[in-house]
Amino acid sequence: MKRRYSSANTRILAIGFVFLFTTLNLQKKISPLEQNDYGMPHNDAHLSSRTTPKPQPTLVHFDPYFMGGFRNQHMRFVAFVANAVNLNISQILLPSLRWGDPYNKSKSIHHELLFDVQYWNSRADSLGLPFLVNYDPNVLEGIIPNTGGNESATTVVPCWNETSGLYSGVDEALLRNPGTNLRKIHTWGMIGQGEIYSHCRRTPWTDENDPIKIEEAARQDDNSTNSTSNKVYRFTHLTPHGGLISSGRLWWEYSNMQKNRGRASEPTLINSQLVYMHPEHVQIERAIYELLRPSHHLRLATENAIQMVMQNNATSNARPRVLALHPRVEQEMLTHRCNKFMESNLTKVFERLETFSPFLDGSNSSEYRFDLVFVAVSKKEVDKTSTRDSELGRIMNGNRDALHHARNYGLFNSSSSSSGTSSRMGIPIFESGTDSAAKIQFPRIQQSTLQFVTNGRPGAGERIYPQTVPAENRPFVSALDLGVLELVASIINFFTAVKAEIFVGVKGSTYSTDVFSVRYYQHKEEGGGENYIVGPGGIERLYGPAAPHACA
Repeated sequence: MKRRYSSANTRILAIGFVFLFTTLNLQKKISPLEQNDYGMPHNDAHLSSRTTPKPQPTLVHFDPYFMGGFRNQHMRFVAFVANAVNLNISQILLPSLRWGDPYNKSKSIHHELLFDVQYWNSRADSLGLPFLVNYDPNVLEGIIPNTGGNESATTVVPCWNETSGLYSGVDEALLRNPGTNLRKIHTWGMIGQGEIYSHCRRTPWTDENDPIKIEEAARQDDNSTNSTSNKVYRFTHLTPHGGLISSGRLWWEYSNMQKNRGRASEPTLINSQLVYMHPEHVQIERAIYELLRPSHHLRLATENAIQMVMQNNATSNARPRVLALHPRVEQEMLTHRCNKFMESNLTKVFERLETFSPFLDGSNSSEYRFDLVFVAVSKKEVDKTSTRDSELGRIMNGNRDALHHARNYGLFNSSSSSSGTSSRMGIPIFESGTDSAAKIQFPRIQQSTLQFVTNGRPGAGERIYPQTVPAENRPFVSALDLGVLELVASIINFFTAVKAEIFVGVKGSTYSTDVFSVRYYQHKEEGGGENYIVGPGGIERLYGPAAPHACA
C-alpha cells in the first residue's frame, strides 16, 4: 500500500524538529534583550517586580519537593495552589516550589527553571490565582518590641532558611538524604520546634490570615519566644503546607477536588453521535492548565536545536501532521496495578494504530491522516534489558526491540527482508524529551550565605540576611548534572503531545489523563481535540475531559 513514507534517515530527524518548532507555542521570538551575556534567558523569577513580596500571608510548600512523576507532581501543585485560593492567600513562596525527578530520588529543581514565572504572574490576578514571590525576611517576618525593649532584642528570625531551601527548623540532613523515604517522615512535626522558631508553626486552617490580626495575635501570644522577658514579639507571614506521609496531604486534597467528576454526565450529541462526557475540572485547575507553561530555558534550547537541524538538512518547511503516542510501556509500569488498563506489548500497540480505520485518510484508504508519530516514553526505562526469565521479561525486551526497530525503519513498514532489515521505510517516529533536555544549560541558583545580627554584629554560626549572587557569576548546569534529566524530558514530551493533531494515550496514567484534559480545554471550541485511549481491547475515542485518575 502506498503511504506517506520517507526514504532518508535524515528526513526523520528534520521533520521531527520542524514539528517541535511549530508546537512549542512560541508566542514570540525571544530577543537578545531577554537574554543575559551568555545568550541564555534571564532567571524567570527576576523578570518581573511582581515576584517582590508584600507583607501579606504567603503559602509555603514545606516538603523538599513535589512527589511522583511529572503529572503526579502537577496534581499536588494544583492542590497546593487551590489551598492558597481557598484560604484567600495571595502569595506563594517561589523558592519553596521544587520538582523532583521520578527516577532519581532526592534530586530536584527550582520551579522557575522549569516554568515561566513572569507569564504566570502577569495573568494570575485576572484568573484569581496567587502570585509567586521571592523571600525577603524584612518583609515577610515581623518584630514588635515591647515597651522597655532594647535594640539587641530586635532580631528578625526567618522562618524560611535560604541556605537549605527548606522551612526553618526542619532536619535538612534527614530530608535531603537519598535513603530517606519521605512517605514515612512527619515533616510537619518538625516545624516550630525550639524556642526560637516556635512562632513559625502556623496552622493554615485555624490561624488568622489578616496581616493586622497576625500582629495582634503576636502581641497576645504568651509562649516563651514571645514572652515579655524577651522584650519582643515575633511573627511571620509564612503559612506552611504540605505533608508526604503515605500518598500525602496534597494528593488527598487533589482527589477531593475530583470527587464530583467521577460520574459520567448526561449523554451529549457530538457529530450525530450520543456520547457520555465527564464533568469539567474546577475553575482553579483550568486556570492552572492555562498559566503553567514551560520556561524560556526549555523553549529557547529546543528552538536553537531545531534551527541548527534545519540549517544542516534541506527539507520542506511544510508542517507535518503529527500523531502523539503515550503507550506507558516503561518497565516499572508493567508491574504497576494500573497496568491492567493498558496494553503491555508495544508491538500490539503499533499494530492497533496501523489497523484503526479512523486514522486512515477518508479519501484514500491506503494513506494515513498523519505524517509523523511522536512517541512519549522514558528512553532510559524502555531501552534497558530485563533479566526476568518470564513472559513479562520477554514483553519488556520485546518492547525495547520494537522501539529500536521503529526508530530505524519507521512504523507500518514493509515486511523485513532476508537480511533482517526492512526493505521499505515506514512512517517516521521521533522522541524529543531526553535529547532536548540534555542540551539545556540552566543557570545555577546558589543559595546565599545568611547571618543573624545580634548586638549589631554577625553572630557565629547564625544566619539571616541574604547576600545576593550576581546572575552573571552563576555557572551553568545541565539537567543531567542536577539529576533531573527524566523530569525535564517528561515536561518537554508533555507539551509536545498537547500540540499534536491526534493524541493516543492510556487509561490509568496521570500523564495521559492530563494530556487529554489540557487538549480538551485548548480545543474546546473546535470540539475538544482528537483524543483516543488504547488498551487491551483496542482503541476508542475519548470525548470531553478525561475521567479522574484511578486504578480501581
